[in-house]
Amino acid sequence: MSSKGSGNVRTVFVFTEIPRHIEFRAGDLPILEEGTIVEMKLTIKNPRDPTKVRLVEGPHKVVRSILKYETGRASLGGLTQYLEWKSVDS
Repeated sequence: MSSKGSGNVRTVFVFTEIPRHIEFRAGDLPILEEGTIVEMKLTIKNPRDPTKVRLVEGPHKVVRSILKYETGRASLGGLTQYLEWKSVDS
């Protein structure tokens, strides 16, 4: 999906509550504000061991949003939003 002209930016989800800190490339999304709640149903594979998966389910709230503009890493060049999520049930 191209974000050119669509108002969407590259987005990385950060799940800090999971026993091992996980960042997940979520694609291009609109900029989300802190406090936004989203119903999640994701299966995230460990990049080092694809047999290990984590299920992230239920309502999660954006507790921290960071916008970064980067030119050093080709895969994350340009504007990227990092969203830290916390389960609403916690």
